[in-house]
Amino acid sequence: MAAKLLQLGLLVGWGALLWAGGLLLVGRAYHLPRRERLAAGLAAGLLVDVLLAGLLSRIAGAGMAFGLAAILTLLLGIAVNLPFGKGNGKDWMPARSDAGLLLILAAGVGVFALIGRGTSPASDAHSLPLVSLLAAGEGVRWAGGALFNEILAAQVMRLGGLSAWLALDLARALSLSLAVLLAGLWARRATGSALAGWCAGLLGWLGGGARWLLLLFPAAVLNWLGTDAQLLRASGSWLGGLANRAGGLDVPFLLASDLPAALFSQGMTGGTLLAGVLLLGAGRWRGWRGALVTGLLLAGAALSAPWFLIVVLTGLLLGGAAAWARGEMNPARRGRWLAWLGMGVGAGLALLALGLPLPAANWRWPPRVISADWGGLSLLNPRHGVVLLVESGWLIALAAPGLAWCWRAWRAGRWYEAGFLSLPLLGGLSLLLGGADWARELQAAVPGFAFSAIGVSAAWMWARRRAGSARGWLAAAWLVALVGGGVSLGAALAAAPRPVLAAFIEPLDAQLMDDHWDALEPQARVFDPRAARGETLFARTSGLDEAAQARLSANPQVEALLAEGVEYLYYGWADWKTNEKAYHQIQELSCARVVSEYAAKRGEDYRVLVDLRGCR
Repeated sequence: MAAKLLQLGLLVGWGALLWAGGLLLVGRAYHLPRRERLAAGLAAGLLVDVLLAGLLSRIAGAGMAFGLAAILTLLLGIAVNLPFGKGNGKDWMPARSDAGLLLILAAGVGVFALIGRGTSPASDAHSLPLVSLLAAGEGVRWAGGALFNEILAAQVMRLGGLSAWLALDLARALSLSLAVLLAGLWARRATGSALAGWCAGLLGWLGGGARWLLLLFPAAVLNWLGTDAQLLRASGSWLGGLANRAGGLDVPFLLASDLPAALFSQGMTGGTLLAGVLLLGAGRWRGWRGALVTGLLLAGAALSAPWFLIVVLTGLLLGGAAAWARGEMNPARRGRWLAWLGMGVGAGLALLALGLPLPAANWRWPPRVISADWGGLSLLNPRHGVVLLVESGWLIALAAPGLAWCWRAWRAGRWYEAGFLSLPLLGGLSLLLGGADWARELQAAVPGFAFSAIGVSAAWMWARRRAGSARGWLAAAWLVALVGGGVSLGAALAAAPRPVLAAFIEPLDAQLMDDHWDALEPQARVFDPRAARGETLFARTSGLDEAAQARLSANPQVEALLAEGVEYLYYGWADWKTNEKAYHQIQELSCARVVSEYAAKRGEDYRVLVDLRGCR
């Protein structure tokens, strides 16, 4: 009990340090309204803490880095406030509206955490091993995908003594809830309407494509579309009889969505997560402090979506070149541009220091939109074109007011907002690229921009300046976009009362993890036929490449395992059934010592951890 209380105290103290540091940073770096500082401070604290934890883990190991990162975040906050003046304290003191924001944030974290416990997205196979390894002290390694939630979850796991899956659920819930809150705050400021703020938060959370409109098409049209073998393979049934299994949820295929906003149940990444704090602070700098803090936040935000930094940097380069070519780069505008460009380059160098691989992709023809559900949809195929137009093509038009907003921002020298003008260019270029996750993310980001804080706010102001019919059409479009996310939310809420660990983790595995997580020798190599499971449970890898992992999973011979440097073997009843002869031979070896064995109270299931070192 005392140990649990100590871990709870460490977790609360860690959170207090980074939140206080974030409040000090944004309070001194930006001219923000009082009601925005609480959320902005938490977002800034998380971004800086996660960035520092990742960088320090490459030097001192994650164990020491996690404690130092929160302390350094607070020290940075204190440093930017030096020398302390009489008015400094007012910059980060609570406002009256903070109680309501805290309630909204707490409710969001609670709902998303419950949803996370009831689902197991496919991304868990990548994220959970990484969280476990980081929490055990391994330095950050960029193995593809985002890192923000994983580093945050590893800190929660290490300091709070939580399981990897629960820590990851909490990290995802916090980052997504805060992202929605930041979008709503900025939209409220930009439009002057609290209702617009609620719309921005709701659409940023649940907005998606309109695949379900295909259900309204005549049977003849559906039959024509259904003659495409690729579409039939993807959907299985045009009436949605085959479920789209997203995160363990059975969502009717034609009622699901293939856009990031409505895919919260498949990973709960929240797009660029906490980049909304950059939007709140852009153009409201307090001298050099604003530039310094913005550089740190830009690098931290890019940890959640590396393509985000590509978009901003490309927009800055093209926007600056255009301003210079038109002779509109006056000294003040040039100074702001150079500051943003320098921060973008610095953020890129920070990501490279964390091991971010340089972007790589292959050229392809014809141009294709890569869909997680449909597969590759060719722009030259008329059937694919109809599906694309209904799914997300109309959202490009809905994003037009947001892009027009960015154009006006470029004319005014607001470089951060202007940077998103590169989205159509990069999105179009990505249609010709294949073999890279970032290219697919860029494709989805173009229609998804309609649900960003900028996109929603610009559309709101466009409709407000026009007659009632324009407002009605906009409201109808937003309602259509919310259907897919609403269906996914309903399925997720239905799953919330039935917690699951992960798709590849069962209660017996969790029981063994309680006893053996990070308990083996630091350099021990553990082989599990399901690699993600073993790395998560023991915080140890097998050290094998994919080919060796597949070969030994099919035929786990002790001699071959030892030849690859494996020292421990972990398997269960399901693994034994797939290769009874090989596992029976291992069980008969006197040199193979059983370290732990767990059996289910009912049924035949069991787990065994075997030490193979005596067989050398």
